[in-house]
Amino acid sequence: MTVTVSGGAGNPTLTGSVTLSGGGFASTATTLTGGSAQIVIPAGALAVGNDTLTGAYTPDTKSSTTYASATGMGSVTVSLTVPVVTVTPGSSSITVNQPLTVTVSVSGGNGATAPTGSVTLSGGGYTSPTTVLAAGSAQITIPANSFSTGTRCV
Repeated sequence: MTVTVSGGAGNPTLTGSVTLSGGGFASTATTLTGGSAQIVIPAGALAVGNDTLTGAYTPDTKSSTTYASATGMGSVTVSLTVPVVTVTPGSSSITVNQPLTVTVSVSGGNGATAPTGSVTLSGGGYTSPTTVLAAGSAQITIPANSFSTGTRCV
């Protein structure tokens, strides 16, 4: 998130530092460069929903003769990332007495890190044990004789 501090037209560029806080998050003081500062809010630091953030400017010695401390507010909406689940059977056709290995991949989308957690695979009367994701993926082997003949969706 970029925090910009402006002294108005014709005034010198502000120097000093800014902090950003809100929604349970509080940054450390970050030095302004050219009147702005980049502050990274870590993933998960803000709750899902609307948050009001407050930026606080503190002038350094160079700016303190021209500018006073100041605050400003902005809002941000935090939403959940909808994961993409991909189910890839090891084969599109098996006999009744063959096991089937299925890979379930879960991606966070929008550059998000791979989700953690677990998956359960079900279909055709079969439900797998819960399997923990490793790097966003899990392999589940459906035992032989779990399906009768015919087409099944898993």
